[in-house]
Amino acid sequence: MTVSHVLNRVPNRNKEQTPHEIWMGKKPSLSYLRTWGCLAKVNIPINKKRKLGSKTVDCVFLGYAQRSIAYRFLEDDMHVDRIMESCDATFFENIFPIKDMHSTSRFSSEITPEHVAPTVSETFEQPVEREEILEKDDSEAPRRSKGQRVAKSFGDDFTMCLVDDTPTTIAEAYASPDADDWKEAVQCEMDLILSNGMWELTERPYGCKPVDCKWVFKKKLRPDGTIEKYKARLVAKG
Repeated sequence: MTVSHVLNRVPNRNKEQTPHEIWMGKKPSLSYLRTWGCLAKVNIPINKKRKLGSKTVDCVFLGYAQRSIAYRFLEDDMHVDRIMESCDATFFENIFPIKDMHSTSRFSSEITPEHVAPTVSETFEQPVEREEILEKDDSEAPRRSKGQRVAKSFGDDFTMCLVDDTPTTIAEAYASPDADDWKEAVQCEMDLILSNGMWELTERPYGCKPVDCKWVFKKKLRPDGTIEKYKARLVAKG
């Protein structure tokens, strides 16, 4: 199909006009043609991109889509056999993944056995040698490390705190030992909301269900573990 697509857009011996020009009545543009079988890095669509994932997919250029102006690609993966169509790709027309793969396999097949180091399975080919090796392994006592074990110590002043006493409700915050700090954080949040004019009071429309809200509390810590700031946020549920 790719060969037919190209031949329909290039002149031949008998006629100066290309088949595409005769059929469509205008000269075709050849700037989009690419070398068949070359490497192409296809950009992953925005809706499928991941923050830490790759931004492109290595593919092999196969041809041109029939019902759009996109290219057709074969994903260059041993475990994936998938053809995709895309217009957003970068072509490397001097690199041919499939050709290079066949060259590598042909080179590995031409290596003679004397050039290859014996593997473990080859050394255990004879049953007698295998039994002797197993008997020798069974007779030997397991070796133990002669190094002296040293107990790890982080020092006398090292303390680890795994207790999370952050309140989950405003009632818990006001009943905790840090109630004054939490009250100050709540007041700061309310002052910020009122100063920004985040809402205005109005009558609830008939048939509408209001959305509840809740307080979220958090302690901002310094690198040494001490409390730097008490934070309170009023958020909507759901």
